[in-house]
Amino acid sequence: MRFKKLHTLTICIFLAMVMSVLGCMSPAQEQVIKGDSFLKQEKWDEAIAAYTKAIELDSKLAVTDLCNKIAKAYYKRGLAYDEKGNIDNACADYTQAISIDPKLAVPELITKIAKAFYNKGDYTRAIAEYTKAIEIDPKLSTAYLDRGNSYFNRYNDEKAMDYEKAMDDYNKTIELDPMNGHAYIARGIVYIKKIQYDKAIAEYTKAIEIDPTLTSAYKGLGNAYSFKGDYTRAIAEYTKAIEVDPKLAAAYCDRGSAYDDTRNYDRAMVDYNKAIEIDPTFAIAYNNRGLLFRNRKEYSKAITDLTKAIGLDQKYKDAYYNRGLANHDAGNYDQAILDYTQAIGLDPKFAMAYFTRGLSYLKQGNMAMCQIDWRMAAALGYKPQW
Repeated sequence: MRFKKLHTLTICIFLAMVMSVLGCMSPAQEQVIKGDSFLKQEKWDEAIAAYTKAIELDSKLAVTDLCNKIAKAYYKRGLAYDEKGNIDNACADYTQAISIDPKLAVPELITKIAKAFYNKGDYTRAIAEYTKAIEIDPKLSTAYLDRGNSYFNRYNDEKAMDYEKAMDDYNKTIELDPMNGHAYIARGIVYIKKIQYDKAIAEYTKAIEIDPTLTSAYKGLGNAYSFKGDYTRAIAEYTKAIEVDPKLAAAYCDRGSAYDDTRNYDRAMVDYNKAIEIDPTFAIAYNNRGLLFRNRKEYSKAITDLTKAIGLDQKYKDAYYNRGLANHDAGNYDQAILDYTQAIGLDPKFAMAYFTRGLSYLKQGNMAMCQIDWRMAAALGYKPQW
């Protein structure tokens, strides 16, 4: 009986504690709990609404309060925004979470902020954030890999040394984690850019040894063999990528290009069609198919595909240029000139665009403009093969 009374007393004390906790739960905390539930269900909008309500109810309580997790509400709302692709709001929430509770400034959250900047194309800010994470945890191999990717992409801003910085980070990643296949793939991409195709092949091969399911490694091998002119090997590698992932639109598109280079146009068309079927927003596939239609002298279809590519990516200079070629071949010289001009606007050093625009001016009988464009093409190093 004494044991039973003691057991009953223990239960009563426990229930009293639970009721005490529940009794002090603030409306803000209730919204946080709702948000957590929605977040687990991947209901991003509902989660954002709940966390926003929690923040509005009380954004001043300290995160250490039993009944308040406002800083974490910002953090988790940032997660929901991140999943929705709302990068600006995600960055703002992550930053606010850390400002409320500096203890949240851990590598996991800092790298999320870095990734958000990376996704925005702000590679300089991304590099700064990844560097913070590395300073906290010098053995965080993934931070080196992602910072390397940021350096690699920042090369597009004409900072040539960034390729070397990228390679340094990829090397460090492999030093810390020799079984990280993605780091070998990243090094392979740098070697492709450096026109060192055999080294690239070695890196992609190593990645596949580590993980035979890495489709980007097979694609990388295909690209390296294509650049070497070994289209048979390239096609074989692209096919392996497709075998691993039959829904990989990029592999069909790349294999289509390899078939195109071997003049197997029917097979190329099948692959371009498949790539577009899988991903109707794949601008490169429309561009490539448009070129194939142009080669078949089906200019109307070519122009339609190239227009679609431009609609999907309005900064796609090659699509403007290729549509210019199709319009020129169709006798639409005015439109061809407009297309070449658009391409030149996106890349003022696009020598071939100046030359082909000159050809369209020539067809119109405008010799003065033709000569201006041809002189510019020559100044940029273009030598036509008549």
